[in-house]
Amino acid sequence: MLHGLFGGHCLSYAMRCSAVRSRTGLMFIGVLGMGVFLSFLLKTGYGTDTCSFMNASLSSRLGISLGTVMACSNIILFIPELLWGREHIGPGTVLNMLCIGYISDFCMMLERIAFFHRSCSPSIHIGKQSSSAHCYSSFYLYPSI
Repeated sequence: MLHGLFGGHCLSYAMRCSAVRSRTGLMFIGVLGMGVFLSFLLKTGYGTDTCSFMNASLSSRLGISLGTVMACSNIILFIPELLWGREHIGPGTVLNMLCIGYISDFCMMLERIAFFHRSCSPSIHIGKQSSSAHCYSSFYLYPSI
């Protein structure tokens, strides 16, 4: 009988290492995805979660990067977790806390570089005819700069 993922005697060392590698890979993919999609949410203007919204507002008001603001605010919020919720802290906690904002900053920087000389960015047309000649109103995945 297995006693948790890593505690059972039935799992061999190779299986435990394989499980750790796959979980670590999934953790990196998840954090990368959260950072990329946070940049999409910020660029489209449809809103984010309340904590990311607060960090984005502070970032724009203070003139510092979103990654720096998110890292600072997450470190402040991490103190109570260290005191009262230590059993919930893992490598994903630290990676999430320090990397999502910087990944989002990096994606927004790539977007500014990629579409710097374009007047119109790629869009998904929703099919409503606008008042201008043969243009469609669009949902911009990457709004124009």
